[in-house]
Amino acid sequence: MQQILLTADDLTKNYGKTTALKDASFSVPSGLSMLLGPNGSGKTTFLRIASGLTLPDKGEVKIFGHDPYREYAKIKDRVSFALQKPHIPENMKVEDFLGSIAVEKSAQTYMKAVEALEIEDILGKKFKELSGGFKKRVSLAQAFIGNPDLIIVDEPFANLDVEAKLHISHLMNQLVKNDKVSLLVITHNLGSLEPDHLTMLYAGKVVISEKYDNLPINNIKSFVIQKNGEKKEVNDHDALKKYIEKDWTLIDVKKINFEEYLKEKFDDEKKYGIE
Repeated sequence: MQQILLTADDLTKNYGKTTALKDASFSVPSGLSMLLGPNGSGKTTFLRIASGLTLPDKGEVKIFGHDPYREYAKIKDRVSFALQKPHIPENMKVEDFLGSIAVEKSAQTYMKAVEALEIEDILGKKFKELSGGFKKRVSLAQAFIGNPDLIIVDEPFANLDVEAKLHISHLMNQLVKNDKVSLLVITHNLGSLEPDHLTMLYAGKVVISEKYDNLPINNIKSFVIQKNGEKKEVNDHDALKKYIEKDWTLIDVKKINFEEYLKEKFDDEKKYGIE
């Protein structure tokens, strides 16, 4: 049974005349969750609040039932952050950096994190010598040290090529599956992840927050049929049956993909009151 690890209730944050978040409410269960949204949707502001760096103007974030700004000491051993741009000295070796994190977290070893993120071969390299993909892996590894219950990952796919994105996606899936850690991935790019739960922000508001499996992704949109070189699309089974009876052949099934679903949500401004 999934537990609720993080809640945001009526979260509002303004910067002058700019509203970064407005009445945003959602929850993050155990497992793999995503906070998805385009640039300017409020993701970074949420991250700053969740990490205890700033206070909202209204509402609250609770992680394991505690306010990260006022009660961070109560959650510091249970939550870690893998930032988009980790603060790692360019000339520091990976093994020295991970060792310092292990000491900071009073962890006996960092090797479990090294093995989970498959970075054994780069321990002796300096951070500046690493590719973008390996830098992401080191950031994830330092967050995994100490066996936290929740890792909040910021933009893990930024500036990576397709192969690196696929590998990072695989490693995060494995962390959740094999190491029983929960991830909240904050991103504008789904990558190759299929989360248990998805929250989508747009213009500072929550558009979606529900189980990923409940979304109508991969629902049949239309059937493509053909007869004597002519093609048609029909939208329901009854129409398809009539055409098949007239010797039309079913040649393809078109389904709703995730990008189309998001576009429909973003275009539905009137329903969600987004301006």
